[in-house]
Amino acid sequence: MLPNRFTRYVLRELSGPTMLGLTLYLFVLLMNHFFVVAEKSLSKNLGWELTSRLFLVGVPSLLVLSIPMAVLLGCLVAVGRLSADQEWVALQSAGHGISRLLKPLLIHGLLASLASFVVYAEVVPRASYAMRNLRGELMFASNLAADLKPRVFYSDLPNVVLFVDEIKAGSQGRLEGVLLVQSDPRTQSTELFLSRFGDLYPAPDRSGALILDLNEGVAHLYGESSSDAYRQAESFGEFRRRLDPASYLKAFLAPPEKVVQDLSPREILHDIRQTEAAIVEQTPEPSPLTGERPRDARVIALQHRLTRAKIELHQRLALPLASFFFAILALPLGVSRVRSGKGAGFAMSILVIVVYWVTFTFTRDQAIRGKLPAEIGPWIANAVILAWALLALWRMKRMPRDGRGPIAWVIGTGFRLMRWIRNRLSSRSAAGEGRGWGTAPRLPYWFARVIFMRFL
Repeated sequence: MLPNRFTRYVLRELSGPTMLGLTLYLFVLLMNHFFVVAEKSLSKNLGWELTSRLFLVGVPSLLVLSIPMAVLLGCLVAVGRLSADQEWVALQSAGHGISRLLKPLLIHGLLASLASFVVYAEVVPRASYAMRNLRGELMFASNLAADLKPRVFYSDLPNVVLFVDEIKAGSQGRLEGVLLVQSDPRTQSTELFLSRFGDLYPAPDRSGALILDLNEGVAHLYGESSSDAYRQAESFGEFRRRLDPASYLKAFLAPPEKVVQDLSPREILHDIRQTEAAIVEQTPEPSPLTGERPRDARVIALQHRLTRAKIELHQRLALPLASFFFAILALPLGVSRVRSGKGAGFAMSILVIVVYWVTFTFTRDQAIRGKLPAEIGPWIANAVILAWALLALWRMKRMPRDGRGPIAWVIGTGFRLMRWIRNRLSSRSAAGEGRGWGTAPRLPYWFARVIFMRFL
């Protein structure tokens, strides 16, 4: 019963700091996302519905990053508390070693990896596609008056020229001094509207059309074929005109095509098989003279797509498994380093996260450029953390009697060798064989020795 009871006890100790770390890191990452969404919402005058959807679709990708960071912080804090309260010493006194404490850490890291994998494999692709789909809605849901510039003719709308004299700050995009010229190719007639005030906003049916409300103006109608067709309409107090969307905006009306970031792992595997088959079919035959295959732009594009698909697939496995490797590394770091509570655990977790993320982004980018295999690039950061953890566990298990680690022992041996050489040279100098090293100032030697032996 002791192993199961102890495992449950350590898992309970891990759950609290991990949830605290998840809340902390997720809050920090969400702050930047919140400001980006707020900037878009204010500049485009978005409603609460679109603003909330834009904020929520960005949360899953941040959650994938927050879970491994929270596991690392939770394990460091929990193991540091066990070490500071001498519970680790009591466990060793009962005849148990590192494996007894490592077991609940592995279970905790494995559960967190599974949770992160589910989020990354199922939720993140859907959120990514929803984000790309929202961009089209943002183009039509935003107030076009935010993109208008005063005293500049706007002619992106088909058969329409729009001119605004002034858009005052704080007026909710209200237009002042509006000139609207709209032509009808079917009747070959043109309408000209002059208005003191106006409002421009998207149509409620989300078709991409715009609604222009004009107030206190006058309308003119004339034909392009004959000047006698001109007539002046009566002045109006309120007038509404529906404007067709711009040609470059019509592409956003259709749902966007899925990219590799929007696919599930099963869809990515299917896409990899199809791309490999397409590469085999479209690869040209080698030249009979040189024996080299000519470069084909279509094959190069397919190879790039294949590389990105493989990197995305391995990345979805490597990032969630970082929680498992972080849990292993937290044991030696928590026992030997973190003894002063949550602050020290947070500082150590930041250091490990920086090392991991810099390594991961660098090797992944090198794999995208083709300098590393796509199957290896996303895994190098995990290999670095695993090697660090195994080395730290080995140092923890095979600690020398004087309390120093193997690196400090090697450096100390080098300093002893330097002292022996210095003494030999000093004896030669005393015998009259010339000035030796022994007469040199001893401060740099002792300073370096204190620095290395103190921190290693």
